[in-house]
Amino acid sequence: SLEVSLLFGIAYIYNSINEHQQALNYLHKTLPLWREVKNKNGEAYSLNFIGVTYAILGDYTLGRDYLEQSLSLIKQTNDLRGEANTISALAAIESRLGNIEKAFDYYQKALKVYREMGEKSGEASAISSLAEIYWLRNDRQKAVENYEKSLVLYKSLNFREGEANALSSLGFIYEISGNADKAINNHNLALPIYRLLGSQSGEAMSLYG
Repeated sequence: SLEVSLLFGIAYIYNSINEHQQALNYLHKTLPLWREVKNKNGEAYSLNFIGVTYAILGDYTLGRDYLEQSLSLIKQTNDLRGEANTISALAAIESRLGNIEKAFDYYQKALKVYREMGEKSGEASAISSLAEIYWLRNDRQKAVENYEKSLVLYKSLNFREGEANALSSLGFIYEISGNADKAINNHNLALPIYRLLGSQSGEAMSLYG
């Protein structure tokens, strides 16, 4: 409806200027409107938006609560993209809360849905996130394998930032593992991409990583 669209529009504007609490005020107003017309997709989207906004504010527990409500509704609507994106958001929150194994399970579930959809960008992101968790588990070999898989996907999508981040992560792992040649090679491949993107932090990591 027009009213919901206006509320979303105002919420987007407040989020874009980092006025997240104000955004939440408008997002909460959309929920009864969706429920009134029994629009589960719309309600799930609002719950997702609210959950992510709470997470941005650092309230991960409340963010998780809203995302879990969103996921429950999405599963009733057969919205695979919404399901995968919500699962990924839950994984990120669990990771922030230090619940690494829960995060791992969520990323695996998201990966399965992205593959079912043929959504390569989501697949690459999920694999990259799994690589990070393997690194946290101190399983360097699995971390390398997954970063390399994500690198192949990012290259096929011509997503240069993802490509550079995967190369940089591989360089870091090889550096920690004492494999200087591979570390230098990966950082050298990442460096021109970061420069092309104008990423000073990425460039610094590649130069001094």
